[in-house]
Amino acid sequence: MCTPQLLHHSEIGLVRYCSDCRNYQIAFGTTVFTLDDTEFAYFRLNISKISTLDTQCKIKDIWISLPCEDVGLLINTAELTQLKQLCMLSMHAQKLNTLLMNSGVCRPT
Repeated sequence: MCTPQLLHHSEIGLVRYCSDCRNYQIAFGTTVFTLDDTEFAYFRLNISKISTLDTQCKIKDIWISLPCEDVGLLINTAELTQLKQLCMLSMHAQKLNTLLMNSGVCRPT
């Protein structure tokens, strides 16, 4: 049974992780998609490599492919920054949860 745990949320989206099926559920803007552990690591790596110069550009000209063929995110520079932050904070939250559970401070939900 899939019981995803919320890792992080913001105005633009959220990331949840299910330790049973080992999938991440990402909601960003109006798009929701699921990635397994490997896909999420690859996704984070890909977005971290994207650099932009014009942070004020409102044109959606950044394409980020998703594992499903011909499906991706088309975002602007500000959204890229928000997506990077969402993924980074989610990973920090997941690491903290793991540390707390391994130390016996809290139990899995």
